[in-house]
Amino acid sequence: MIKLDDSIGFLINRAAFTMKRALDHKLAAYDLTAPQWAILTQLWEKNGQPLIAIGKNLYFDKATMSGIIDR
Repeated sequence: MIKLDDSIGFLINRAAFTMKRALDHKLAAYDLTAPQWAILTQLWEKNGQPLIAIGKNLYFDKATMSGIIDR
């Protein structure tokens, strides 16, 4: 049986969680969340793109995009 700490999927997930928490901590000074920052970054890279394209690039569904944009 494989131990949880030997599972590459678990380790990648834990690393991603740790990185997101660090990003959230840095973005708190700007009153932004990681998803809000990701959308702003997409707009910075290519201004004027439709929200549906940004959502696809970030793997956000329509409901997630709507919630982030409304905030």
